Amino acid sequence: MSGVTDDMEEKYSCLENVIQRINSQYISLDDKQIKINNKIIDAICTKLINEMKEKDVLFKRLFKKIYCGGSFYDGLKITNPEEYDYDLLLELPKLTTPLISTSSGHPGFVQIFVKNMEHFNNQEPTIAKEMKNLLLDDTNYLRADKLKSWLESMLDKVLSNFPTDKKFHTFVVDDKPYYFRKTKGGPAITLHITESIGAPKSAIDIDLVPCFIFKDNHWPRGDNFRMNPSKIDSFFVVPKTPKAPSNLNTFWRLSFQQQELELLSGKQSLKSALKLLKRFRDQRKHFSISSYFIKTIFLWQIDEGGEDQRLWEQSQSVVFMKMLKTYLQYLEQECIPYFWNRDFNLLKHIKPVELANIKNELAKIITKIDRNLLDDPFIIARYFIPKVEENQLRDNVSLGKKFDRPGPSNCDCLNRFGTLEESLKEISKKLDIIGIDQQIMKTLLERYTHEPMDADDRLRELSKAANEFYNGLL
Repeated sequence: MSGVTDDMEEKYSCLENVIQRINSQYISLDDKQIKINNKIIDAICTKLINEMKEKDVLFKRLFKKIYCGGSFYDGLKITNPEEYDYDLLLELPKLTTPLISTSSGHPGFVQIFVKNMEHFNNQEPTIAKEMKNLLLDDTNYLRADKLKSWLESMLDKVLSNFPTDKKFHTFVVDDKPYYFRKTKGGPAITLHITESIGAPKSAIDIDLVPCFIFKDNHWPRGDNFRMNPSKIDSFFVVPKTPKAPSNLNTFWRLSFQQQELELLSGKQSLKSALKLLKRFRDQRKHFSISSYFIKTIFLWQIDEGGEDQRLWEQSQSVVFMKMLKTYLQYLEQECIPYFWNRDFNLLKHIKPVELANIKNELAKIITKIDRNLLDDPFIIARYFIPKVEENQLRDNVSLGKKFDRPGPSNCDCLNRFGTLEESLKEISKKLDIIGIDQQIMKTLLERYTHEPMDADDRLRELSKAANEFYNGLL
């Protein structure tokens, strides 16, 4: 999946001003809201962590720090800053000598054996007993389900001391009350924070994910795992088990988000193009394609470039179209390999018919953009924003001297006329001028007005028909 050619640079440059405006107006985040949210999150999380340390001796011993992860902190968020990922990093005592093993049957996952529990028990019997009861199975393997249960029980103890109002816990920031409740799902406990109990949805969601952090000397080796490509010398394991069967609680999902952030950073148009592709995914309702799948496509493109990373120096429009087509290529292969172990297909659990529908729609969209972009560079906008806002965009965005037309032309009915009715009248005049029979004219107009297409497409087809007849091409 090679890089950008000179033809692509020339072809897609007409989209640049439209793409830039979409990115700045519809994808960029509200800095003021970010500051407010950060203050709220810092207040509640600091209070929770401090009280968890006070109430649980094992948590106090193992807790290392919070890692702020996810799309917001990676600079890849495309909607208002409402969802935040807080990884609670835990570190096993060195005396326990943990051993990480991989499994070819479950690529992307590992098991963690705590080797020296007997020796550790002699040194720290209280902590060893708590670990055995709360985190390990009978053979001293860490269990993902036990970690999640332990976190939930700790939170319940802490939250029991918070004031409540109609089943919501309350806290105050800058003399203003906030309300929250918790839910659980996957590896996370989520805090849903709102400014009022009757609000239809939460204003902020914080995913608290317990993780273990390991140094580079524990990096998984064998079974096709990629070696550490960065200078960051630690990685995480997350209590997320393989999907089937159900008795795999000693398996943990690897998380190399620190390394991924480093790989994605410092590349001019990369993050803009990645956010655009996520926005495109959302607008087209590709619900089964997670943000991590899209990020992985970009990681593979970086890997393919090797020392040559000039792709990301191109304009946003060129990089976006390149990566949109790369996205299609992966769907056609029905495989997005996990970047850290290519034996793990991220698309494995998506139904083939669903993948086929996404792939077919995407292929048609790319073809449509390629065929029409020179006549109408604003065609790209419809895949990111509602129709009403697309029309506003046409009024407010200049394409630049090279692409702006100084006045109306025969080929641009959409710019020349405000309604379909006016366009039809103008076409009728043109057809009369060159002596087309009224019945033929009626048949042709019916042909161009009864095709299954939206209003803008219909106008463009009508304008093409008028222009072709007017110039004697049909």
